[in-house]
Amino acid sequence: MTSKNKQTIIAVLSNSGGAGKSTIVRNVGYEMSKLGSKVALIDLDPQHNLDLFCGFPLAEQMDNTIIRVLSEKYDGLWSLSPIPNEHIDVCRGHIGMAEIQNELVNRRRSEYVLADRLHKSPLPHGTILIDCPATLGKICENAIVAANYVLIPLILEDKALSGLNGLIQWLQVLNEDLNLNPPPQILGIIPNAYDAKSGTHRKCLEFLQEITQKMNLRLYPTINQSNEIKNANGNGLAIGKYRSGHKAAKEFRTLTNQILAVINQP
Repeated sequence: MTSKNKQTIIAVLSNSGGAGKSTIVRNVGYEMSKLGSKVALIDLDPQHNLDLFCGFPLAEQMDNTIIRVLSEKYDGLWSLSPIPNEHIDVCRGHIGMAEIQNELVNRRRSEYVLADRLHKSPLPHGTILIDCPATLGKICENAIVAANYVLIPLILEDKALSGLNGLIQWLQVLNEDLNLNPPPQILGIIPNAYDAKSGTHRKCLEFLQEITQKMNLRLYPTINQSNEIKNANGNGLAIGKYRSGHKAAKEFRTLTNQILAVINQP
């Protein structure tokens, strides 16, 4: 929640798979909820990893997922699944999102469907985090139009670094084409799954520091590679709940506090 009491909607975006978007959404969402914000997670990714990370069985029916919300037959009611014992609700993903993306091409205001849903049927949550797919198509466009902030996790590989400039350009072109006013603010880049013992990771991080400085983008501290994060995901828990004293849990707390500091700037 911002200091101006405005709903915070963050699209977690990357144009490469394996960047850890769902892990970021799950853990930042958890830390924000611990700080007092009622949180909603919206899963737009056809892989719907959030189901696993939030402790839900994989959804087979579309009725209680984001598919229902984005469909042309939407009835004005959100499909939300509460995470037990947490102040977090999830609009669950579904593999059928791939079909929705194709369908959106032929619909009016195709980039605005999610934003329209949030406008006409507002969620009561102070913070909404959107888990985006890795493909920069209509679904990602919907996330950007609906959001007021963008957060970019990045794996420390040459391919991901070379793709960062293209991602930023895509955002700029989308903002201009749709005349978004104001466009969502880029909160910054999160180097994810960092291994300090890896020469490649150290070299890529150094290069990323140069890139973000030139592009005037905020670079957050690394989220280090950790088997405990994977274990927490597999158990349907945020690392802060699975092992609150673990180094990775502290990293997500620090990250969340830094994100909120940016959002709450006057």
